[in-house]
Amino acid sequence: MQNSHKIFFINIFAFVVSLQYALIIYSESTYLSKYLGSENIWIVYSAASLFSILLSLSTPVLLKNFKTTSVTKFALLLAFLNLLFLPYYTHGAFIIPAAILFTVLAEFLLLIPSIMLEHFSKSSTTGGLRGIFIAAQSGAYVLAPFLTSVIIRNFGIENMFSFGAIIILIASLFFYYTIYDLPKINLGNKDLYGSFEKIFKNHDIRNILIAQIGLSTFYCTLLIYAPFKMAEVGIDITKYLGIILPLALLNFIFIPPLLGHTEDKFKNEKPVLIFGFIGLISILILISFTNSPYLLNWAIIIFLSRTFASVTDTSISSYLFKHIDESDTGIVAIQVASQSVPYLLATPIFGLIIMKYFGLKILFLTVSLFLCFVLVFVSNIKQNHAYEYKKREGLIQNKAKNKAIKA
Repeated sequence: MQNSHKIFFINIFAFVVSLQYALIIYSESTYLSKYLGSENIWIVYSAASLFSILLSLSTPVLLKNFKTTSVTKFALLLAFLNLLFLPYYTHGAFIIPAAILFTVLAEFLLLIPSIMLEHFSKSSTTGGLRGIFIAAQSGAYVLAPFLTSVIIRNFGIENMFSFGAIIILIASLFFYYTIYDLPKINLGNKDLYGSFEKIFKNHDIRNILIAQIGLSTFYCTLLIYAPFKMAEVGIDITKYLGIILPLALLNFIFIPPLLGHTEDKFKNEKPVLIFGFIGLISILILISFTNSPYLLNWAIIIFLSRTFASVTDTSISSYLFKHIDESDTGIVAIQVASQSVPYLLATPIFGLIIMKYFGLKILFLTVSLFLCFVLVFVSNIKQNHAYEYKKREGLIQNKAKNKAIKA
């Protein structure tokens, strides 16, 4: 099978896996609150984030000992069985671990196609490939709110997990018949310790991962606390989920492929990253001072927030994956793990301390100050470093070939 076909199938697989995750997360908190109480839901999300980080960091070990396809098939089977039985649980002792397992497996199954894609990635086309990959995943998040409302209205919220199981079954069959012959990922001699060592030695990779944590903190803040802010000023939350958010998420479908291809052409992500973070900081400050009850004003703010976020997300992926290769699976795992860090650490701090004692305005301003700190690291990354490295690497390889021919 040609590489272009496999890349296409990997993107389709990422879309289907993202769809089952997005389909459930929009209504999961409502379902869990029926059995656990709204005040205890943060425990589930914090625990899920912790286990997601641990599993992500364990991925290089798993892939070093087993084929990527074998690990993926097992994870798909486990996810299918978990979703199949979850609606029948009525006691917290069963619901909590099942809900945690759902999140952990969903995030793991989103990590796997990212690793697979790196197997076929070339530095000169990485931005475009990663842009399309982000768009494929984002398409699921645009479609999910509409499907969620239809399913809940016609079948009830309990059957949301059953539909998730059906989607996982579709993903399993698709994976089995299209990506079944992917070779074992070449990890070289790098383990997780070696990945951390490379991160600390390479300040560009270290800084871009700090940027990833900053972006994830922005996502975390808007996902959890922006609805509270809108409810505070009188915006109907159903209009936010049904109208504003899907329209804003369209940015993640159209911007990443175009921007990624452009960054491949001009070979410079740094100015775009700086622009993106300045935009994110501005949005947080704007939200903190906005008390407008008009839907149009909030629609513009949320649309701009996703515009800057999609620009930043694409540039982070483009820059990072141009600095690593297939053997750096540990770094990919660390990148995915870093996305869960804000949900593990920031959520309790934001919810239990800042929001409780200082209010939403100070919360958004605090996050904007944190992103200003992250911007310092972003401004210190080198431009075109990956291209210069690859060019030197290619010259060394060509010299070695010429010597071998002469010999």
